[in-house]
Amino acid sequence: MQIQDAESAWAAGFMDGDGCISLARRNRFKRPEIVADSTDRELLEEMKRLFGGTIVIKKKYKEHHRQAWHWRLHGSDRVRAMLTAVLPHMRCQVKKQRGQLLLDEWREVTPRNGHYTEEAASRKLDFEARFAAIGAGRGSQRTPSATVL
Repeated sequence: MQIQDAESAWAAGFMDGDGCISLARRNRFKRPEIVADSTDRELLEEMKRLFGGTIVIKKKYKEHHRQAWHWRLHGSDRVRAMLTAVLPHMRCQVKKQRGQLLLDEWREVTPRNGHYTEEAASRKLDFEARFAAIGAGRGSQRTPSATVL
């Protein structure tokens, strides 16, 4: 399916606000995935229509909470296709940097046969550490500052 520029821009805005570009544990090494949660299932259905992936219902922990759903896209080819479409439109620098690192280096550090030499394993772990360092200490991970403005 050919994605229109307006659809890519919309998806980029949605990802800037509610999405996450991450590496998820799978066996010894991690794999790229893109996820988003929303109480508006229609938005996640549009992401699924545009890029694929799966939508699952999230557990409600309190009765007064609204029902939410979780969309997940994995598979390096599908993640790469989505990132190629949305990165030019994204504004969140942390997400852009993580996405660009995946596009630039994922294939170089991931052997197609899944067999890692010691050197290849070291490169992969270095990649994972550099990926995790992007944006570390911001948002909910930030330590409280001594000065409040």
